[in-house]
Amino acid sequence: MSTEIKPSSERRCTNVPALVVAIVFIGITLILVTYCGVAALLRTKSIKDYDIGNSTDPKVLKDGCGNICGENNPTSNYSICGDNDKRGETKLLMNTFDEDDNYLKDKNYTKSYEELNQCVSVCPESYEEISNRCFISISINAQEMLQTLQNTWYYVLAICFVAFIFSYVFLILFRYAAKYVIWVINIGFVVLVLLIVLLAALAGSIEGVVIFGIIAALMIFFLVYFRKRIALVAKLFKEASKALIDVTALMFEPILTFIALIISFLIFATFFVIISFAGDDDPMQTPAHFFNFVSFIFITQFIIGCQNFIIAGTIVRWYFTRDKTKLRKPIRKSFSHLFKFHLGSVCLGAILITLVKLARYLTNYIKNTANNNKNAVVALIAVCFMCLIDLLEQFLAYLVRNAYIIIAKEGTPLIDSGKRSCRLLMDNINDVIALNHFGDLVLFVCRLLIVLIAGCVGYTVLSENMPNSDYIALPLILGCILAFLIAHCFVMVFEMTVDTIFVSFCIDIEENDGDTKPFYMSESLKRVIMDMKDYSGNVLVFGPKPIPGFEGGAADGSGIPMMPPQQPMYPNIGYDDPKGPPQYPPQQYPSFPQQPYSQQPPYPQQPLMPPQGYPANPYQPTTYPQKS
Repeated sequence: MSTEIKPSSERRCTNVPALVVAIVFIGITLILVTYCGVAALLRTKSIKDYDIGNSTDPKVLKDGCGNICGENNPTSNYSICGDNDKRGETKLLMNTFDEDDNYLKDKNYTKSYEELNQCVSVCPESYEEISNRCFISISINAQEMLQTLQNTWYYVLAICFVAFIFSYVFLILFRYAAKYVIWVINIGFVVLVLLIVLLAALAGSIEGVVIFGIIAALMIFFLVYFRKRIALVAKLFKEASKALIDVTALMFEPILTFIALIISFLIFATFFVIISFAGDDDPMQTPAHFFNFVSFIFITQFIIGCQNFIIAGTIVRWYFTRDKTKLRKPIRKSFSHLFKFHLGSVCLGAILITLVKLARYLTNYIKNTANNNKNAVVALIAVCFMCLIDLLEQFLAYLVRNAYIIIAKEGTPLIDSGKRSCRLLMDNINDVIALNHFGDLVLFVCRLLIVLIAGCVGYTVLSENMPNSDYIALPLILGCILAFLIAHCFVMVFEMTVDTIFVSFCIDIEENDGDTKPFYMSESLKRVIMDMKDYSGNVLVFGPKPIPGFEGGAADGSGIPMMPPQQPMYPNIGYDDPKGPPQYPPQQYPSFPQQPYSQQPPYPQQPLMPPQGYPANPYQPTTYPQKS
């Protein structure tokens, strides 16, 4: 299989049936929403108007008893309605917007008149008048809060700017000091957990000591066991930061994702309202709600999948380009491959994740029902299934993300790409564990630090410029929320970039040998491999086979031996020089077997070429014709 990225001319549309299923499902959702919208319009025509009942005068206002405000109304049949003479009460006090509560329909109505809409002469102090209607006014405090936001919007933007700047600061730290950042964060986390254990012991909490003690022990075990792998994680972080600096526009891609998610949520909310207006007695309301909900989950996963594919396609193209200066429009090419060939694969990935999420929601519903019915056995079984489904969902989402990387490179369907990515990950399981454990912890801490730094800067600036304000927390909280979103977008892009470079690194190791097929990895990654030669008995496992040109390896044949080859580098031939073969230092060159000088030369095999990195043999032996 070629290491080169498959060009557009050789790609074909993948997983087209999944795209068709998605289109049909969304089409059914639109049909049901349209039906419910028409049903809601027809239903509103059959119900008397909320404000004016059957009157054609738009200025007529009716209270909850049907009395017209400003007129002397007939005596009501309901005892709670009181005096029906409303000639001095020309305004309507809005207490409810529910039509079922607004108009009385039976004599056994239990609510009081004060809970219905009332005719009043003057709006109370806590209400404000709009078109002869009295609505609950916005309080003085709320007005001050809105005024504070209006006067401090530039401080909120400043907090967001600080978060963006420190996101790039961490990017630069990963570029030049990733190893130290990873070690400091992990050791600091262990120290923090040990301090919590000490505090729990002083407080006499045995449970806290046991729980946090186990966490600290696991952290220490991982640090000791994977200490050699941290160097690889650091180099992957360094490569990811280099890629994002080279393709800076990729950092802004989550903005498109965020806008698309907001639009999809607004559409879902609008459809939900339209379906709800159809009435509970409509037989199509429940199916419409179900299709709308499932469509929203699917579209959300589809949008996230498109983002992961674009990031994967861009970084794969960056990794497998030897001369980075010749990299041209990688993001645009990723968009092109996505919309021309691989929308079906992204749809299939979104469908699989949606099905697992639906299973989780169903299990949660069963658990809640069992709890309400006090059925402990069913509730326990449901909880166990929820744990399994959560693990399955996380594994499936991780596997689909890595499958997008293979699709972006080779253009294969999702299932085939998932199989290959799963095999690559299983062949390099130690590195996967180290990357996910240490890498995820570092990115989580970076996210928190970005928000804390932005919040502290915002608090300092706001305290100096608004010392007497009672609502300084409002712009600060809003700024911290936006800073968290910025940090989350940065971490999301960086995490996908690291995963893409790791999978590309595994493919590079598997398909190239560093000699006849040079590696695409950078020199720093090559040095990491050589620096780890003492790990696991001078064998570093990176895939199912050793690099050609080397001998040895693990007992099962897997691994890359990091020692010089143990066989003669050149053939066993006679020498014309009486001094014998040249002698090389054993630390740098393999030794040659001593051959006795003979007048009758042997008939050697074809001479072998030295592996890459060793100089050519300075001694040119005499060649002889092959024996017939």
